[in-house]
Amino acid sequence: MSDGYERYVWKYKADFVMLSGWLKLVIGLETARTINIHPGPLPQFSGPKFYGHFVHEAVMAAYHRGEITHSAVTMHFADEVYDRGPIFFVWPVQIYDGDTVETLAKRVNRDEHYWQSRVLNYVVHEQVRLVNGRVEYESEELKRLLMPAA
Repeated sequence: MSDGYERYVWKYKADFVMLSGWLKLVIGLETARTINIHPGPLPQFSGPKFYGHFVHEAVMAAYHRGEITHSAVTMHFADEVYDRGPIFFVWPVQIYDGDTVETLAKRVNRDEHYWQSRVLNYVVHEQVRLVNGRVEYESEELKRLLMPAA
C-alpha cells in the first residue's frame, strides 16, 4: 500500500523523491529517482527499526564492543526493501571515546544537513545516476568525494 504518496508524485510530476525522515516502506516508485538519507553505516545498521535515535544507539553499542570506529551519513537509491538500494554517498563520522548517543547524533545530523543538498544536486544534474542497477559517477574524482572509503 502506498499511503497515497504515489498519486502526489504523479500528479505533480516529481522528477525525484527525497525520503528524508519518511519511515514507511516505499513501493511503486522508480528506484533511480527515489533517494534516501540514512544516519548510519549501511548495510550494517539497516531495516525498518533502524532510524533516528535507534541507529545511533546501535552504532554506539557496536563502538563499545570494538566493532566499529565510525558512524556515517549514507545516501542511497531507495527500492522496495528498507535501506537496501544502491549506495552512492558515504560520509564517515568519527566516534570519539567520550561520545554519547546524543553527541554522536548531533554530529551525524549536522553532517546530514551539510551534505544532503550538495549530494542531491549531483543526482539531479545526473552526475550521479543509477543505470541498470549500478551507480555511475560522472568522474572518478566525484566518486572519491562521495565514496571516500571505497
